[in-house]
Amino acid sequence: MQAIIFANRNGNELAPLNDYFCPALMKVANKAVVEYTLDNLKQAGFSRATLVAANDISKLKDHLQDGSRWGIEIDYVLSKPQESVASVLNKLKLDTNTKNLLIRGDMIIAASISEYIELCQHMPSTFISAKLNGANPGILMLPAAKEHLSMLDWPLTTNHQAAATCGSTVEKASVSQILHGECFYLDNFASIIAANRYILTHPLKFTLSGRQVNPNKNQWLEHQVHLTSPQHFNGSVGAFSHIDANAKISGYVSLGQHTYVGESSIKDSIVMDNTSIGDGLNLDNMIVVENTLINAISGQVVTIHDDNIIAAVNSPTLQGQHLAHQNLTAAHINGEQTGLNPSQSVSAGQKLCSLMLLLLSLPVMVISIFQGIMKGQRNIWISYKAQDNQSGSIKMFELNCKNPLVRHLPKLQHVLSGKLQLFGAAPELTDKDASFDSSAPQKPIKRYGVFGPVQLFLNKPPKEEVDLIELEYANLSQWGYLQKLLATRS
Repeated sequence: MQAIIFANRNGNELAPLNDYFCPALMKVANKAVVEYTLDNLKQAGFSRATLVAANDISKLKDHLQDGSRWGIEIDYVLSKPQESVASVLNKLKLDTNTKNLLIRGDMIIAASISEYIELCQHMPSTFISAKLNGANPGILMLPAAKEHLSMLDWPLTTNHQAAATCGSTVEKASVSQILHGECFYLDNFASIIAANRYILTHPLKFTLSGRQVNPNKNQWLEHQVHLTSPQHFNGSVGAFSHIDANAKISGYVSLGQHTYVGESSIKDSIVMDNTSIGDGLNLDNMIVVENTLINAISGQVVTIHDDNIIAAVNSPTLQGQHLAHQNLTAAHINGEQTGLNPSQSVSAGQKLCSLMLLLLSLPVMVISIFQGIMKGQRNIWISYKAQDNQSGSIKMFELNCKNPLVRHLPKLQHVLSGKLQLFGAAPELTDKDASFDSSAPQKPIKRYGVFGPVQLFLNKPPKEEVDLIELEYANLSQWGYLQKLLATRS
C-alpha cells in the first residue's frame, strides 16, 4: 500500500502569498505544510508515496528530495492546478480496486491517521468517511472510496455535502469515523495564524524544527539563532536569524530562516523566510513575507518599498552570528496596496452622527468660508476625486483651512450617502471616474472614512507611512477607531 499525496492547490485564495510559494510549501511554525502530512504518513508506517503537484513541482522536489528524511520513497507526478482526483488517478493508470491511501498535502490535520487506516483495513469493503472537528480531513482509502473521489477535490466539500451529491446509497454503504484533533484548511490568512498557534501550543503532537531552549515556554530555535537578550514568547525561530535586544516578541510567533528583527513589537504573527524587519513596527496578527505585510484579521495587504521598514533578504550573511541590518539587500516587489473588503456598509448610527455633526458644524464652516474670503483666498474649496467604499469614485470637497477637523467636515455628506465610513482610511485619489463591472472579480479595497489618523494628524506623509499607520487601525470598529484617535491625540 502506498499514499497518494495531493499538493496541487493553486492557492489563489491566499493571494499574494501564492506569488511566493504554493500552499504545500508555505511554512507554518517553520515547517512546510506538506511536511506535516509526511510526518503523519511516517507515523502510520508508510514507506512509499506519490506526490501530485502542479506548477511548483520542481520546488517541491528540491525541498523534499527523495523523501529519505521520513523514510518514505517519494515519486513526483505533474498535474494541472487543482485537477480532480479522478482525473489524476486515471493519468496514473492506478487501479482503484487496490488498497491505497489518498491524502491532501496542502492542508494540516492535527490528528493521527493510523486509527482511520486501521478501521479501513478492518472493513475493507465499507467506505469509511472520516470527520475531524466536523470537517472533511482530506483522507480517503481505496478501494472502498473509489466512488467518492470528489471528496478530495479542492476546495474540499464537507462530508454532508459530498454525501448529498452521491445520493442515498452513500449513507447506506458508509461508516463515519470521528477523528480527534483539529483541521486547518489554510484557505484564509486567519486559518494560517490559527494553525501556527495550535502547533506551537501542542508541540508534542508534531515534530517541530529545532530544539526547545526554554522549558517554561514552547520556544524552539534552529541552529545559529542570535538572541541578544532573553525572549519569553512561545514560538519558533529559523536558522541564521537575529533578534535585536530591544525587540518585543509576545504571544505565538514564528520567525523564518534568515530573518532579522529590529526594535519592533511582534505578537501572534508569522514572519516568513528571508525577511528583515526594521525598527518601530507594531505587528499583531500579521503575516510578513519579504516586503509584504498581511493583516490576518482584516485581510489588508500592504507592500512596503522602504528597506528600513521591511525588506527581502537576498543574500543573508552572519558576522559573528550578528546580522548587520544595514548590509541586508532588498528585493522590491512591484504592486499596490490591497486589502479585503471589510464590512463597508454604513450603519444608521453613523449616518445619524454624521447628520448631527453636519448640522452643528454649519456655522463653523460658514465662518471658515467667510475668513477665507476676508483673507482674499482664491480657492475657498479644494476639490478632487477619490475612491469610495463601493468600488467607484466620488467628488470630494475640503475647506481650505489649517484646522484638519474643520477641513474635512464637508465630506460628511458621503457618510449620509453610504459611500464613506465616519472613521476610516484616507480615500485614495483617482484621476477619473471609476467604472467597474460588478460581475468581474474586484481587488479588495480598504475601509475609507472621513476622519482617520492620516486625515487628522499627518501632512502629506509618504505612502509607506500611510500604509503602516492605517494597518494598525484596520481591525477596529468605529467606536474603537474613535478611542484610538482620541488616545493618539492626547
